[in-house]
Amino acid sequence: MANLTLNKPSDAMKATAAAEHTVEDAKGRKIKLKKPHFLAQFNMVKMLGNVPSAYISMVSPLLFVAAIDDDAVTTPTTPREVDALLTRLDAHGYAAIMTGIDEKFGENSEDEKKAEADLKKS
Repeated sequence: MANLTLNKPSDAMKATAAAEHTVEDAKGRKIKLKKPHFLAQFNMVKMLGNVPSAYISMVSPLLFVAAIDDDAVTTPTTPREVDALLTRLDAHGYAAIMTGIDEKFGENSEDEKKAEADLKKS
């Protein structure tokens, strides 16, 4: 019979917290980032329709924005919502989320380095 491992609620809470990262932009706003669901980018591409891939690359980071100053942000579902979130973030907020995504979720993030080190040990 196979062993079954159940995660404790505290483990689930730790995993959720680890998947979040808060950055501060030049205006002092606290922007909470959260790794989006795997399908989120596909849904965004479908929603945006026939637009240049460069535009998709530029707006994809918006999928990570979970809150601005503790005000929850929903994933944009229309081009107008994309524009509204970009306007709300402005250049300062956008720069902060790009930095935060690279720090926490990018190839050189601490989580990625740890995962790579763990893989090399096994």
